[in-house]
Amino acid sequence: MGKSLFALCFLANSVFALSLETIRTWYAEGAYEKVCSHETTALYETYTDNEEFVNMYGHACVEIDMISRTVNPINKLIRSPETRANAAYFATVLYQKKLLYHAFVDKVDISYVRLPRTPHILSVIFDKYVTNDFVKEGNVFIFKESEQLSHHLHVRLTGDDIYKLIVQTYSDGKLIRTRAYW
Repeated sequence: MGKSLFALCFLANSVFALSLETIRTWYAEGAYEKVCSHETTALYETYTDNEEFVNMYGHACVEIDMISRTVNPINKLIRSPETRANAAYFATVLYQKKLLYHAFVDKVDISYVRLPRTPHILSVIFDKYVTNDFVKEGNVFIFKESEQLSHHLHVRLTGDDIYKLIVQTYSDGKLIRTRAYW
């Protein structure tokens, strides 16, 4: 009976196990929500020394604004120039997020800080904020990226007593995306 139960559990686990190949497929398809999911996070220890997995995981998490999940990939991506560059990218975005939060929530001056600019929305906002390239309307900071594209940032205290940076992106005056960072 014990051997049968063990075999059944092993078989069931194998059928439902997430494989590296599945993660590769999701990543190639741009299914970043799946790559940076709790299910994949649970596999992190299994593939912690696999830089391909760690890189896909970190990049997917940045793409879906789960930036805090890049802490482990930042430390693990060390074996090649490409992965070290990605670790630096993840660290830059994470640092910019933390500095913006510190500046907006705690009213700390970060205007003297200069960091590399990346294509990530937080990097764009960070660069414009520290160079005073924004308009303030009430409690909203407006960062124009182009004539058509702008990002509006304000701080909101949520029901769980956590301040969040709310970034609303507008294209041609229409709201196209809202993000929250804390």
